[in-house]
Amino acid sequence: MPFLLTTSRRPTQRVRSFCNDIVFISPKMFIKINRGKKNLAEVAVEVYNKNLDGMIMVATSKGNPGKIDFFTIMDDGKMRRLLALIVGGIKLLREMPQRAPRRSERKLYVTAAEQREELVTLAYALSRALKIPIIESHMLPEHGALIRVETSRRFLAAIAIRELDSQLPCGPLI
Repeated sequence: MPFLLTTSRRPTQRVRSFCNDIVFISPKMFIKINRGKKNLAEVAVEVYNKNLDGMIMVATSKGNPGKIDFFTIMDDGKMRRLLALIVGGIKLLREMPQRAPRRSERKLYVTAAEQREELVTLAYALSRALKIPIIESHMLPEHGALIRVETSRRFLAAIAIRELDSQLPCGPLI
């Protein structure tokens, strides 16, 4: 169930830190590579050869992560975009007062904070793109990490990633 995590061609330090925070969630699920001069076809071949489930590409906009694309690799080796998130703002783990300790593996779950149509739709899209289960917020397991799609004052939604044991952030706030 691992995914290849990469950036646009010339990432800023903030985008690289964002990718490191994504890997911090579950290092066995997200494998980060430096893209360098590789085009998307070469990255797709790498995903196919390593038998990974897909690829996540973080694009830069004005020095920050501006877009997150989720791709899957088809049987013929071609990439298909499953989901594209336009990012309005982020908060990195280093900017948070507390964070969860590093763990080699966390089981991931997705939930919508409220039963609003746009939140539930985004939660299902994330679940499908990352191939992780979606659960109701009242049926949370004891261990793992929860990707919670919440309401936002400024944007369509916010995505918070918290460890279920300690309720501390284990990923960036998107």
